[in-house]
Amino acid sequence: MHDWENLVRTRLRNLNLDAGKTEDIVFELAGHLEEVFGELRRRGVPEADAIQRALDEIPNWQRLSRRINRASREEDNMTQRTKSLWIPGFSMVAVMLLGLIGAVRANMYPYGLIVTSDYSLLIYVPWLASLPLIGALGAYWSRRSGGGSSTGLRASLIPVAVLISMFLLSTPVTVFWIFRSVLSVGRQLAYLGSCSLHWVVYPSLLLLFGALPFLGGNAGQAVRPIQFEN
Repeated sequence: MHDWENLVRTRLRNLNLDAGKTEDIVFELAGHLEEVFGELRRRGVPEADAIQRALDEIPNWQRLSRRINRASREEDNMTQRTKSLWIPGFSMVAVMLLGLIGAVRANMYPYGLIVTSDYSLLIYVPWLASLPLIGALGAYWSRRSGGGSSTGLRASLIPVAVLISMFLLSTPVTVFWIFRSVLSVGRQLAYLGSCSLHWVVYPSLLLLFGALPFLGGNAGQAVRPIQFEN
């Protein structure tokens, strides 16, 4: 039987992949070529012609190697981006919002995003104090996962973006409520400004303050990622 795997391995010698990925690709392509060869032989095609026609299924092996290398790099970049950007960023979002779920469900903030009572301060102040730690852990996680300083910054900006989005989504409801009240226009605007300070400006600054110590160094110099053995 023709050694298709060795033949494919020889033609794909320019692959810049690890041994495991290379062998998987070689095995898959060799299986395809062997199927084509076997079908041609069953039709009565001479062996030499069947081999050549099977190889003609891939007209340019160098181009195929380049495409495989490019696809592998894109896949690695996507995996790295997920590990160092999206997972740390949205983990910060989850932890950040976890501290407010009980307060929101208990209707502690019934009139918009503002601290309305001493009772609500019992939730708000500890939550606010936790944000530098959350920002620090997220940025550290991003750097430990192989991200550069710019990636760590983008990860830290994800919860900031969520806070801004939540405020913008809630603003129409808040504006509707305050303009139905008997407050003067000046006090209404002050109320809305207080909402933005309490739930966007202060939390965002504290998140970034906590992340700042882990955003130093050159953006291209990533912390060595943790290796896990299978």
